[in-house]
Amino acid sequence: MKKFPLSIIFLTITFSLFAERFTVGGITFCTNLYEDDYGGIKKEIPVGEAIVCELPSRQKRVKIPSKVEHEGKSYKVREIFYASGVSIYKYGRDLEAVEIEEGIKKIGAFAFFQCDRLRIIRIPSTCTEIDLEFGLPKTDSSGNHFYCDLEAVIVASKNPKYYSKDGILYDKKTDKVLFIPHSHKSKSNKSK
Repeated sequence: MKKFPLSIIFLTITFSLFAERFTVGGITFCTNLYEDDYGGIKKEIPVGEAIVCELPSRQKRVKIPSKVEHEGKSYKVREIFYASGVSIYKYGRDLEAVEIEEGIKKIGAFAFFQCDRLRIIRIPSTCTEIDLEFGLPKTDSSGNHFYCDLEAVIVASKNPKYYSKDGILYDKKTDKVLFIPHSHKSKSNKSK
């Protein structure tokens, strides 16, 4: 029987503990640790929690769960976050509507990257952190569309931080407009 140094065994166990990804209902989740050498991103995920790191590519509607089961373990889902190692030709390409379940707290960077057909996002009352620069699909500063033709963001009425009116996202404390979807009926740069 071949013997392996203890350090190799430890590294193998550590990698398997920290690099877990699994798919349930077409949605891919990450637990323990997410590392992206290309983007320089490292996210430590608390024990018992998971993040969404890939949306399904062949579904028109998806409800992102706040709890997920995998191999007899239950995880609380706290964030939606794009994993840059995913093929951009697969990630959420056919999605038209996304509903985020109560319990999810954050929409992270590029959460809806490449969801070209996405029209509506429903945000729960528990989601109090949205990456406003990169988390929601939008146009760039020149008005060029580079994510999708989102029409409306709908926020649950009990959300303590955000609210929506006619599909536009507002700050609840200041009534400031935070985000107007690219294809919202009020946009003057909407494609004709």
